[in-house]
Amino acid sequence: YLNHLTLGPSSGVLYLSGLDTIAGTLMVDTGKSLKLDSTCQLIFTGNIDNQGEINALDGNTFLLNASSAQVIDGINSFYDLEINTAAGVTFTQSDTVRGNLSMTYGNLTLNDGSLTVGMVSGGNSTSYIKTSGGGSLRCMLNDSSILMFTVGNSAYNPVRIHNNSGIADYFEVRIADEVFSNGTSGDVVLDKHIMRTWFIGKENPNGGAGVNFEFHWNSGEESDTILTPVLNHYNDTAWEIPTAVLTSSSPTSLYFEGYMGGFSPFAIGAGLTPLPIKLFDLKAVPNYTSKSAKITWKTNGDFKGQYKVMKSMDGRQWSCIAVVNANWKPESLQNYEVTDFNPYQITFYKILESSETGKSESSGIVTVNFNVEISTLIQTLGPNPSIGTFNLIVTEPVNYNLTDINGKIIESGEVNSNKEFNQLSPGIYILNLYNEHMQEINRIIVN
Repeated sequence: YLNHLTLGPSSGVLYLSGLDTIAGTLMVDTGKSLKLDSTCQLIFTGNIDNQGEINALDGNTFLLNASSAQVIDGINSFYDLEINTAAGVTFTQSDTVRGNLSMTYGNLTLNDGSLTVGMVSGGNSTSYIKTSGGGSLRCMLNDSSILMFTVGNSAYNPVRIHNNSGIADYFEVRIADEVFSNGTSGDVVLDKHIMRTWFIGKENPNGGAGVNFEFHWNSGEESDTILTPVLNHYNDTAWEIPTAVLTSSSPTSLYFEGYMGGFSPFAIGAGLTPLPIKLFDLKAVPNYTSKSAKITWKTNGDFKGQYKVMKSMDGRQWSCIAVVNANWKPESLQNYEVTDFNPYQITFYKILESSETGKSESSGIVTVNFNVEISTLIQTLGPNPSIGTFNLIVTEPVNYNLTDINGKIIESGEVNSNKEFNQLSPGIYILNLYNEHMQEINRIIVN
């Protein structure tokens, strides 16, 4: 029984065997080594600061059992490891458990380091591997073998993986607490979904009969009621629904058999794929005689839903001026036209697509300008095109907003005399200048 154990600069190699307990801090200095033989059963109730080597031989058992939270620092290699600390254990770096990781009580939190294990046993809502950062639970699965990856983030969301790919392979899993439009980033998806993303990796390409999954979630983790949950996979471009040999579900689980695709984010919903329709050639043409604007657009097919024609005075506050039902004719060119008889002097237009299932997407923005007077707001604007930086000099104080081509505001504010815009990514931008007397819109190109 030891209160504290420190292997400092003057220490050599320390061997432990039999049943031992370390009640305080274990410190291993750089270049030093603590070796645990196969007979050693070490009960540890403190923290570990390992800058050297902890080498547990096969057969060794390491029990983390404390009344307060434990922090395990350094890169450690255990054989059998048991977690029995109610307040939880945190691994700060990548560690290895070559034998069995036993989850008895309390969570094991991984930050950005991964944990490689030979096997996992136990695991439940009060004792799971918490993937709060970029770290994953990683394990080698032989062909035809099955393992429940006892992982979660804010809650326990395990996934059972059955490897039928024809070869032994490493799988890794971590959980995020939402589903995003770009897989790992972007806005939260609007479609009905389970508010979890399972990041599942496989070291080698898929093959054989593929992989079977069994995903689990908890009541209350749905964004809305889902009668028939469907597996979705992000393919680096968009969410897609993969083909299955067999699927079945319960109110809090989904079984998917025969997954043959690539490995990246997985999510569960009623279908998270974007609208399949491509809207293009959006135009707004002014009629100076009647002071009206004709808005036209085309699609490469259509869906069951509506197009909403939106207009704005400043590119930020929008109102709907017309609703057009989509022509349900898949894979055929469709033309649409709406006339606005009450445009502003300068009007922004965009189209909002809305399907019957609740999906929605927005088009780019076009403008009409009924100001025939030559603007005196700008003294200098340039260079245009630029490589990311341009200067604006005005003749009188103005308000401004700079948006991208989709209407997203990049910057807004006031200019009294001059301003430099910089660090802009390549693309097309709209610079809107206005005061109580006049408004002017300029198209900015960044190469």
